[in-house]
Amino acid sequence: MTNKNKTSAAAAEPVKRGRGKPGNQSHTHETAPAAVPEPIKTGRGGLRDYSEARAKTVQRVRGEFLSDVFKPEITLTFKPKITLTHRTVTFNTACVNLLPEGQYVSISIDESNLRLIVEPTMDYDKNGLKFANFKNGRNVPRTCAAKDFCSILFDFMKWNPNAKYRILAIVQEFGDKKIVVFNLDEVQQVSSEI
Repeated sequence: MTNKNKTSAAAAEPVKRGRGKPGNQSHTHETAPAAVPEPIKTGRGGLRDYSEARAKTVQRVRGEFLSDVFKPEITLTFKPKITLTHRTVTFNTACVNLLPEGQYVSISIDESNLRLIVEPTMDYDKNGLKFANFKNGRNVPRTCAAKDFCSILFDFMKWNPNAKYRILAIVQEFGDKKIVVFNLDEVQQVSSEI
């Protein structure tokens, strides 16, 4: 046996502890209790396939709930995320860069799995939301007024209407379709206005 094999063989043997006087041949075997590993908590992840974005429990947010009134805002951060208040929806720069081909997205709510599904769309889509502006050759985020949508979402999730919430993005590609998923139950409350 090599030293490496001796070490692993010794580690596998139970610990022997003698009882009684030296020279006494009666020994008992005691084993140390095995450590139970703690479960690792992981997020639910995104969709298993694109058909989940079209499930009966998913509802597209109608264009009437989304407004073109905006306040320009650039958030410098590296993790793609969405910020929701009781009146606005803002995709940060990293999130806008995930969908660089256009400035419009559609938002769907998957009520049974508690998630938002965001897909790129065209400017003529009646349910589209302009989530970015094109400036200096690239898309930059914008704050989107969406009071009705946010009010419905905050009521549905039982969130504090005076707070701001952030959710990290999960990006997925299904063939030629690229979507961004936000798990609503994996939200971070950022601040509460008084």
